[in-house]
Amino acid sequence: MKHKDKETYSCPECEELFVLVNEYLDGEVTVEARQELMAHVTSCADCARMLWKMERLIVCCRTEPGQPIPETTHRQLWETLLKELRSDRGG
Repeated sequence: MKHKDKETYSCPECEELFVLVNEYLDGEVTVEARQELMAHVTSCADCARMLWKMERLIVCCRTEPGQPIPETTHRQLWETLLKELRSDRGG
């Protein structure tokens, strides 16, 4: 997933690593990509804050019992969350 709004990111590395966040949170990222992402978030407060918020959201969602979410709703939720995260970052 590539984002067209380049002003959303603090630096070019943020844009490249942003696509890894989803895979990282799903536990589907390679060891090398995880290390690259972790190295970046230790030096980028914006990405660290975004990752922390996403991790907290996932923890909250996993503790609540629920029903399966339809694919369309799931996609709309992610789009809304990403929009909110971008606005938090001043983008």
